[in-house]
Amino acid sequence: MGLLHNPDIFLIDEPFVGLDPKGIKDFKDILKLLRDDGKTILISTHILSSVDKLNDRIIIMKKGKIIADGSKQELQDAIGAEEQMSLEDIFLKISE
Repeated sequence: MGLLHNPDIFLIDEPFVGLDPKGIKDFKDILKLLRDDGKTILISTHILSSVDKLNDRIIIMKKGKIIADGSKQELQDAIGAEEQMSLEDIFLKISE
């Protein structure tokens, strides 16, 4: 339903909860198409591995306040990571 009017901005909360693996893959493919079409997509999720390859920019919040904002590489650089980290590991390091 949210795609019918072709909006420029999508706000999505926990989009993969309750979906089977095929549904998750199909929905990720749709999100990638929207992103590549120039749409803005804000995804709120606790399942960080589900969006690890979808994001251009990451905002990490703690107690309602933004504590980190940037690309995955920028966040890794900010914490001094010498090798590639998962989004979950970055989140845990920043929010400790």
